[in-house]
Amino acid sequence: MPFVLGKSPKNPGKLPKENDVTALSEFQDMIWEAVPPRRHDNRKSYFAFVAEQLSWTPRRVRAFFHGEARTIRPKEWTSLNQRLDALKAAERRHEEDAHDLHQAYRDARESRALVGRNSIELGEAPAGNGTPGSPARSQAR
Repeated sequence: MPFVLGKSPKNPGKLPKENDVTALSEFQDMIWEAVPPRRHDNRKSYFAFVAEQLSWTPRRVRAFFHGEARTIRPKEWTSLNQRLDALKAAERRHEEDAHDLHQAYRDARESRALVGRNSIELGEAPAGNGTPGSPARSQAR
């Protein structure tokens, strides 16, 4: 059964009920979160992009954003929730990857601090690498 936002007012000048407006604005916020606008989008291209991403029609998306929609169909609700769940799962994966990278960085810094620069034997520098006193540097002068 579709979620009813409100019925068309009998008097055109009459505003919809407050809870209808709240439900519609919450659904609009969910759409914004599920399909954020791209930098180059204008209103018309954004509606087309949302329709493509959620498998809706551009007219249906426009109806939600202009407050003309009277119901939210179960298919629309499901597709929007699936999109939000997929985005949240991707965000969790990115956070885990970032945490792993930070941990690897901290481990590398700790191991570098334990080894220390003075305890490593660098050995003889190859000739001509541009270090002070090397033959290549003195010939270049």
